[in-house]
Amino acid sequence: MRFPFVVVLLAALGFNTAQAEIYKCTVEGRTTFSQHPCSADAILVKPAISPQPTDEELTQQEAANQSVRVAAMGRWKFHKVTFLRKRLSSLDGRIAALLRERSARLDDLQQDALAENDVVNLQYSVDLQRLMEERADVKSRLEGMLSAPR
Repeated sequence: MRFPFVVVLLAALGFNTAQAEIYKCTVEGRTTFSQHPCSADAILVKPAISPQPTDEELTQQEAANQSVRVAAMGRWKFHKVTFLRKRLSSLDGRIAALLRERSARLDDLQQDALAENDVVNLQYSVDLQRLMEERADVKSRLEGMLSAPR
């Protein structure tokens, strides 16, 4: 699957270099450049081809590229660490606020429960007092009836 693609790519590159001829012409006192000779005095211009870099230059370039990648990674890591620290701080703040809110709510509930307990205790005390008074009254009447002559 890859082989036909490579052949087509190489063929396209080969055709492209064959068409890279440039001619310099002077027409009516003006210099022009064309892919085809435009007059009999057209000069074939050969583009300057830079020399292939040496192994040492390639090594230096790769080292420079690696240095840039490391610096970029360092910046990325710095920003990521900063972001994560801010997020951690934000979450710590939210957790602390939620713990305070829970504590306050539990304190309120405890106070409400104590107040309700006092109300319930008072109500039972009142009811017990009333029933004890009623019992004492009933007992007194019973004793009065039992001690009275028949």
